[in-house]
Amino acid sequence: DILICTEVLPKDPKWAWDPTNPLSGTSKFYVRVAEELAKLGHTVEVEWDGATLKHNGVCYIGRNYIGGYDLTLDCNFQGPTRLCTGGSHFQWTSFYNRPDTCVGEGYDRIFLISDFIHSTLAPHLKAPAVVMELATDAVVVTGPSLPGRPKTCCYTSSPDRGGTFLQSIWPEVEAATGYRLEMSPYGEAFSDRQMRDLYERSQFWVYPAIGTDSILSCLEAQAAGCIPF
Repeated sequence: DILICTEVLPKDPKWAWDPTNPLSGTSKFYVRVAEELAKLGHTVEVEWDGATLKHNGVCYIGRNYIGGYDLTLDCNFQGPTRLCTGGSHFQWTSFYNRPDTCVGEGYDRIFLISDFIHSTLAPHLKAPAVVMELATDAVVVTGPSLPGRPKTCCYTSSPDRGGTFLQSIWPEVEAATGYRLEMSPYGEAFSDRQMRDLYERSQFWVYPAIGTDSILSCLEAQAAGCIPF
């Protein structure tokens, strides 16, 4: 049995599997990893703040679990003081400036999403660290075909994480550089395919990073040949 522990998540089950829902990259990770583990024959439970239900082989449960798991995976969440007894305790993080919590303290192993994060957290790591093979800085396109794309920059997060700030300064940026800004809608239907199309027609993914410390969307942008800035 595997338990995946997460940060606070919405009670509406739609967040988990509706492809038109504007999920964060981290939420997608929780769901996809759980479903892939279930396909491999594991019994997987994901804690969340909604009612108990089952979907695509994964059981979503409340936060009042009893324990007895073979493996507990904490995602962007630190809980060694409340981890179930027995079994292995792993931590996964997409945070890159949180040496106070996401450094593997109390865990058997910590999984990181990029070499950059590993280098940033290296002095603070308290558990053996593994950089995930399919989500490293190697996804950066070495020779992106920028001349074939319009002079467009994209922003793909919430207004409070930098969207409002970018909108306030972009008229001046566009006047000086000729680059227009295109933002993904927030809180509205916007599918994975639409997000990918936005990345692929943009030259740069811009992110002021004034309100977050998680960068999964940066990796998605790089994978589509969009240069992070």
